This record gives sequence, C-alpha cells and structure tokens, in this order.
Amino acid sequence: MRRESVGLGPFLEGLEQRLDALSAGQLREILVDHATRLPADERAGFLALFDQPSRTEGGVASGAGGAGDATLLADVESFVDDIAAGLYVDGWGYDPDYRDHRAFGDETWTFELDHLLDRAGLALLAGDATTAREAYRQLFDAMEDEYDEGGFPGAGTPQELVATDMGESKHRYLR
Repeated sequence: MRRESVGLGPFLEGLEQRLDALSAGQLREILVDHATRLPADERAGFLALFDQPSRTEGGVASGAGGAGDATLLADVESFVDDIAAGLYVDGWGYDPDYRDHRAFGDETWTFELDHLLDRAGLALLAGDATTAREAYRQLFDAMEDEYDEGGFPGAGTPQELVATDMGESKHRYLR
C-alpha cells in the first residue's frame, strides 16, 4: 500500500490551520490519543518533542535543529566517520533472503541518519541554508560512497532503509 505524499509547505499550512481551529483541551486529547497508539520504540522520540525549546523563544529554536544548531555539522562529520570506520558493521556475507552480499550489524544508524536529515531540514527552515547545505551534502555523499565490507548494514541501500522521504530531502538540498 502506497502512502500519499504531501509536500512540506502544504503540510505545514494545513497543520497550522488545523491547530488554530483546536482548543487546548482538544489538542491535548488528540495528542494523548495519538500517543496511546504509538509503538514502544517510538514513544521516547514522541516525548522528546516536548523537551525542545519553542521556536518562538528568541525568534528561532536554540536547540538541535535550527539556526542555533551549532553542533549539526560536527554531529554529521562524526556520524560519517563512524560509518566509514565500520562502527555499525559486525560482518559481511551472503544474505539468502536479500539474494546478495551485504553488511550485517547494528541497523540503528537508520535512526541517527533520519535524525541528522531532520536537523538539516530544520536548519534550512530556520534560514541557515549554508549549514543545511553542507550537512545534506556530507550525508548524501556518505550514502553514495562504496564501503569495502562495511558502511551501512542492512538489506538494501541507505536510501531504502531510512524513514526520511529522500526525494523531499534532496529537493531541500537543491534549494
């Protein structure tokens, strides 16, 4: 089943309209209802949304993912170095289900890559195009690099294994 894709601009506009139409009680009810249906591995990330500084405090977010995201490029470089060093790889071999050779190991890199791509997107939306462009470039380059028996473990390409809409991320990069 294919999910409907919505561009970021129309999505944010629709979200703002819907939020404006809700009372605080209605919003609380919707969030709690949504939270009760979250899989266990998504609950910590959902809670973390409420630990972020407001985007309106001082004009932009001062935490991870905005114009004040001073650590984004360092975090991207560290992640790319970890991938190149084979940190996530436990071994290399033939996968009969995948019908090809691939790296085996810790696939939590997908969450880290998704998070870094999200932060690059937030930097772009906050007006820091230079940081966003460099973060995207390094991450995209890492996903295209060939690693000898290392790199990104999993049955598929990095682009196939992450949750991020790679088409939208590439459009942001090209902006």
